[in-house]
Amino acid sequence: MQTLNQESRFNLSTEQISTKLEQDTVILNLATGKYYSLEGVASLIWQGLEAKQSLIEIQEKIVANYNVSPEKSLSDIQAFIEDLTHAGLISLQ
Repeated sequence: MQTLNQESRFNLSTEQISTKLEQDTVILNLATGKYYSLEGVASLIWQGLEAKQSLIEIQEKIVANYNVSPEKSLSDIQAFIEDLTHAGLISLQ
C-alpha cells in the first residue's frame, strides 16, 4: 500500500454498493459477493470516504465525535483503510 499522509484521499471501488441503515453502513462487494457491516466509527469513516474527505478531515470528525486522541484515531483510521483497500473496496487517489 502506498504511503498515506494527512491530505490522502480515496476512490471507492466501482465494484461496490453501500447504504446507510440508521447508524450503520452495509457494503456489498459486487466482485466477490461479500457483505460488510460497519458500525460506529467504521461507518463514520466510510461516510467520510464517500464524501471524498481527506484523511485529516476524517480524523477531525472522529476526534470531535468520540473520546479518542488524534494519534490513536489516526492509527485506527489507517488500519481500517488498509483493510478496506485489501478488500478491494477503496483505492488511494
